[in-house]
Amino acid sequence: MELPDKKYRILDIFFRLLRGEFVSVKQLADEYSVTGKTVSRDINEIKSYLSENGFRNKNAQIIYSHK
Repeated sequence: MELPDKKYRILDIFFRLLRGEFVSVKQLADEYSVTGKTVSRDINEIKSYLSENGFRNKNAQIIYSHK
């Protein structure tokens, strides 16, 4: 099976979050065969996009949980 590229991975994470799904950095890293640091960067890119494009005031936010 071919691994998804970065764009697909970020979009997949984004849509999971839109559906209200709880995502675990470790689980996503295992699923995509990347490091947790890579997944954290992906999530930060999503957060930056939301912030830079005016979604901050529309209840679109990503909240980290250290559980």
